[in-house]
Amino acid sequence: MNKPRVCSIEVSKHALARLRQRGLSHEVVPLVMEYGDRYYAGSGKIGYVYGARAAIRARKQFHQAPNDLNIAIVVSHGNLVVTAFHIHRRIPRHWRRSK
Repeated sequence: MNKPRVCSIEVSKHALARLRQRGLSHEVVPLVMEYGDRYYAGSGKIGYVYGARAAIRARKQFHQAPNDLNIAIVVSHGNLVVTAFHIHRRIPRHWRRSK
């Protein structure tokens, strides 16, 4: 099965649909994975959250970092993006901060 690639990151059909539904562009995926806070999301998956701290880190590198905050990307084995969503209240309870 051919999955679309975004900067050597595979994106599942489900994730593509969620990106479109949430109004997120493909360019945001590598940015969230590079600068976002990393969490263990369970079942071997990693969650990346692009929040206020991540935006500050990104703005140090790029003067015009995206203003969209609280974007979460869930990545499975082998850099396969499983889903994407906005965090409205808090990070999911079962996610644990990565060191």
